[in-house]
Amino acid sequence: MSICRKYNLLFLVALIALVGRADAQSNLPSARPANLRSVEAWTQAQQKSHAGNTNIWIARGVLADRSAQRVEMVAEATGLGVGSIAEFVVVGETSPKDYEALSVALAKAGDVCHALEFLGVPRGRPVKPAVFQFWPKGERVQARIWQLGRDAKSGRLLSACLRDQRPQAAAVGGLVYVGSCWSGAVCQADADAPGALISTYNEPSVVLDVPGRAPQGEVYGNLVVAPEGRFDSGTLLVIELTPQPLSNGVARVVDVALTARPRAGVSNGVAGVECVTRISGSAAPSVTNDVKGTLAQLALLAGNGRDLFVRVTLDDALTTGTAGDLARVLSMVEGQGGVRVEAPPAGQVYYKAFLPDERWRTRADRPSQPWELRVSRNKDGVWASTLVQILEDWSKEGQLTPDLTPTEFPLARPEDLPGKIRELIAVQVAAVKQKLAKDGKPVSEDNVEQMATLQRINTLFVFAPPDAPLGTYLPAVRQVHDALPQVHVFVEK
Repeated sequence: MSICRKYNLLFLVALIALVGRADAQSNLPSARPANLRSVEAWTQAQQKSHAGNTNIWIARGVLADRSAQRVEMVAEATGLGVGSIAEFVVVGETSPKDYEALSVALAKAGDVCHALEFLGVPRGRPVKPAVFQFWPKGERVQARIWQLGRDAKSGRLLSACLRDQRPQAAAVGGLVYVGSCWSGAVCQADADAPGALISTYNEPSVVLDVPGRAPQGEVYGNLVVAPEGRFDSGTLLVIELTPQPLSNGVARVVDVALTARPRAGVSNGVAGVECVTRISGSAAPSVTNDVKGTLAQLALLAGNGRDLFVRVTLDDALTTGTAGDLARVLSMVEGQGGVRVEAPPAGQVYYKAFLPDERWRTRADRPSQPWELRVSRNKDGVWASTLVQILEDWSKEGQLTPDLTPTEFPLARPEDLPGKIRELIAVQVAAVKQKLAKDGKPVSEDNVEQMATLQRINTLFVFAPPDAPLGTYLPAVRQVHDALPQVHVFVEK
């Protein structure tokens, strides 16, 4: 027998064994049908026990007690072993992510939201990085877990069920009720994927998120099942959710509007900035202070346990250099124990636009080529703008980096920027269609989309001197913001 034939036979035997094992596993009796019947019985028993009690709200697998300020949700253990990666704590019944979840809820995510809101917990807001919402926003909720049918005193904190393997990982308190996203009366967390009720990272459609910034790529693989979180597969669990307001009963979340503008008679830099702050929902008037005084004011609120969500507005009279200096200060105080910077108001750019990756100054070091807007003084000392189009050429065989062809288009007025970009895109699209037709290829939407690279750009790089006021270019940037939401401002040196 040849070696090749011998190993082919061994492979076939192994394959048959694997298929047989898979078939055997697929034929194992599932606990889900019996558990669903048990949940129906539990729900009916709760409805009968609390009939007529207006402080009780019940849906399948979930009970909200407004007097006791608690929600009970029934879930089924997946049987993850100690040390297994847990990307989710609770997912829905139809989620394909149960293989990396501690449990599967036998209640609807939308019902859990209604239950928490029945207690008076306001719906928060999940992260949405595409619009610069990087912080989960909402009131805190504590979660405990125990086996259904056992005394609630046997419950343990849900946070104790997981172990963070990162060195010196900071413990976080409770969960944040962000409330998922809704399409009318439909909760997105009830969708098939990922169908997350409680996640270990900032999932944009989750019901209960972790308190801090936890991007999926940074968290994945670090949170594993602890011994306290090990339950046999199919075990019915109760997950109890209780609101965690501050000791004086006030909400943790506080919205702060901060407007930064030049201080009269003071030179550029952070010392030349004054901040006007207003706390949402407060009867107190707005407060005007220098940057140091403003940060002290915010630190006092944060020190009292408040979660500060700060929306920053930069006055057009600020210079580009000053905006960069202020952005550096804000980035130093942004954090779970400091301020959480919100998405900018309409017409503003995110403050970190003034903290670009300095490597991207060099075109050859960029992953792709955005539009460039270059601001400078003309010979008359008037601020002028130039749009730069950079085309990549990959036509040479075997080349690892493209040849770059920049072309400058001086703008008579900054507000001409949107029209010029549309014009250049139209020119390229027409040229692509002509080339496809000449080469005998279909002039299809997919072919045009692949070759007309300019219409796929969503980023704008601005290069401006430190003394250029924001008002010399931001009005133009605002006009293209929908098409070019990613803005990076480089201070010319």
